[in-house]
Amino acid sequence: MNPTITRWRQSRPLFCLHCGRELALYEGGEDLWCSYGQCGFAEFGAGCIAEGLAVVNLEATVRTEPEFVVQGFICPVCRSALRQQNYRLTCTNCGFRAGNGLLFHLIERCPHLE
Repeated sequence: MNPTITRWRQSRPLFCLHCGRELALYEGGEDLWCSYGQCGFAEFGAGCIAEGLAVVNLEATVRTEPEFVVQGFICPVCRSALRQQNYRLTCTNCGFRAGNGLLFHLIERCPHLE
């Protein structure tokens, strides 16, 4: 697993970018997994998420429920709606800014059952 994500998960949860539920490790392994949506975030997706964690404001409020999103994705840090900015997914609440390619990865490589 990505060392940045390992350190992050020791103190705070990460949430599914599709549904906002807490991510777990797939069968005790290293891939991030949403059991509700039956989707995983393998090495590339986890790397894009880890890149975004480097710029997060740790004082940002974490929503108790995910923000309602008609089309789009949810911040894995604070559960706010992500916006697309310069081809990257960004969060205006906590500052999360995903690595390049995460949007394509979520749509093409990481389908969610919902």
